[in-house]
Amino acid sequence: MNSQQLQTFQTLEVRWFIDGDIPSEISEWFQHRCPGEPVSSYEQRTDYYFCLPGGNGVNLKLRQGNLELKWHQKHLGIRQFGEIFGTGSNRVIWQGNLERWLKWSHREIPGFSDTTQFHCIPVQKTRSQRVYHNAYCELTQLQVQDERHWTFAFEMSVDQTTSETDFEKAINWIAKTNPNLSLSSYQSRSYAEWLNANFF
Repeated sequence: MNSQQLQTFQTLEVRWFIDGDIPSEISEWFQHRCPGEPVSSYEQRTDYYFCLPGGNGVNLKLRQGNLELKWHQKHLGIRQFGEIFGTGSNRVIWQGNLERWLKWSHREIPGFSDTTQFHCIPVQKTRSQRVYHNAYCELTQLQVQDERHWTFAFEMSVDQTTSETDFEKAINWIAKTNPNLSLSSYQSRSYAEWLNANFF
C-alpha cells in the first residue's frame, strides 16, 4: 500500500439528522450570518455507504475515488451548546452527542470502485461548509432512496494545536448566533448509526 495515498487522523465530531428539506431560514443564516469562513458552497456528490450490520462503531464509504473508513473511538457524552441566560430562566439551544473518531482514507483500492458488487446505499449530498477556529461546520441536504433529510454537523481534527475545549467553544459561539435553530440529543447520531437504523 502506497503510504503517500494513505491518510489517517483523529477527529472530534457532533452531528444531527432532521427529516425533510433544509428550511430556507437555516440556509440563509448559514450562508450569510454563520460565523467562519466559507470552505465550499453547494458541493454536490454521491457517497456510497457499505452495509455493516451491527456496525454503529464503523463507517465505510466510497467518496469520489477515496475509500474512507471511520472507527468510533469514544463517546464523550451529551453536550449542551449555546446556553442563553434570560430573566428567570436559562435555555440551551443545542444538545448533541460528542464523539471521537479515527479516520482512514486511501485512494484507488482495486475492487472497490464497482459498488454493484457490494451491499451499498448511495447517499446524494448537497453540502456547504464553513470553518471557524479550526472547527468545520457543515450543512448538507440529503437524498437517500426516495427520502429527503438534512444534516448539520461539526468536526475538528485532533492534534497538538487543538483540544476538546476549543471545539466546544467554537460550537457554543456559533449556536448563539441562531437561537431559533433547536437541536436535541435524540437527533444527534453518526452516519453509521443513522443509516443502520433507517436504511440497512
